[in-house]
Amino acid sequence: MHLLSFEKRNFKGVTLHPLTSKIFNSKLRYLLAVKEVKNLLKEIKPDILNAHYLTGYGLLGALSGFKPFIASAWGSDVLIAPKKSVLSKWAVKYVVQKADIITTESKMVADVLIQNLRADPHKIRTFPWGINCDLFKVGYEGGVERLRERLKINKGLPIILSNRSMRPLYRIDIIVDAAAKVLQQKKALFIFLKGDGLVKCERAVKLKAKRLGIEESSCFISEFLNQKEMVILANLADIIVSIPNSDAFPISVAEGMACGAIPIVSDLEVNREIIKDGENGFVLPGGDSVILAEKILYILEKMVEFKEKIIPLNIDYVQKNLNWRDSTKKMEAVYKEAIKRMI
Repeated sequence: MHLLSFEKRNFKGVTLHPLTSKIFNSKLRYLLAVKEVKNLLKEIKPDILNAHYLTGYGLLGALSGFKPFIASAWGSDVLIAPKKSVLSKWAVKYVVQKADIITTESKMVADVLIQNLRADPHKIRTFPWGINCDLFKVGYEGGVERLRERLKINKGLPIILSNRSMRPLYRIDIIVDAAAKVLQQKKALFIFLKGDGLVKCERAVKLKAKRLGIEESSCFISEFLNQKEMVILANLADIIVSIPNSDAFPISVAEGMACGAIPIVSDLEVNREIIKDGENGFVLPGGDSVILAEKILYILEKMVEFKEKIIPLNIDYVQKNLNWRDSTKKMEAVYKEAIKRMI
C-alpha cells in the first residue's frame, strides 16, 4: 500500500509519499499537486486509486485521471461543503462523475449523493467502516481503575463523556450548558475531549465551564488519545453524548456502545439508523440544553436498569453490524470489483 498525503504520518506496512505543496490555502494546494500526483502514480503503478474526502483528495484523485478510481465520502464533504460554495458543489459533482465506485458509510449520505449531487446509484456501495471489536469491548478493569485514580474520580460518581472533537459542528457548548443544569441536581463528572479540534474552541468551552461554576465537576483532556486510551475512557464512561449538526456515521458513538456506555445522540437520520430512542440509547430533538439535561438526569436515575437492558443490545448490534472485520471484507470486495472492471 502506498499513501499520498499532505500529512506526514507513518503507518506500519505503508509507503508514505508526502506531497510537497507549500501553499497554505488547502483548496489551492490540491489543484497544484495534480502534476506531482500524476508523476507518483506513473512511478508506483498501483492497481487501484482510492481517494478519501471528495472535496480534497477526492478532487485530486479525479483530476489525476487514474483508473480504476474509488472515491470514499466521509460526510462533511457531501453534507456541508457543497452548501458553502458553488465551487465545492462543482468539485463533488465532478468527483462522483469521474469515480468508478463511490463508498459511503450510511444510506443517508448515499441518498444525498444521488438526489442532490447527481451520483449514479449503481456506483455507490454503502457500508460502515466499522470498529475493532477485539479492542473496543467491555472490560479493562485494571486500566479503568488506574485512569480513575489518575483523574482522582471517586468510585460511584457518574461519568458523562463528550467524545467528539472541539469544533463548532459538535456543539460542545450545549453539552456544557446541560452539564451546569445536571450538576444543580446530581453529582457527576463531565469529561470533554479536544481530540483533533480547535484550540480556540477548547478555550471557549473552558471559559464557559468556569463562568457557569462547573470547573470542579469538569475534566478537559487536551492531548490526542490513541485507540487504546479511548477504549479505557469509553469503559470508564456511563453515558456518551454526541450531538453534532451533521454526521456521516457516528463511529465514535459505536465505540462507546461497544464499551458499555449509554449513548445520547442528535436527531439525525444517520443516528436513527443505529439508535432507537428509549431502546438502545436516546435521541436529542433539536439542540436544547434543557432537554439534554433532562435526558442525562433520567438516565442517571435509572442507570442500573438501563445498563442491564441497553448494554447487551448494543454489544450485540455492534458485533453483528459494525465489526471492522466484516467491513474490511466488504472493502476488499469493492477493490476486486474495481480491478475486474478494468480487465
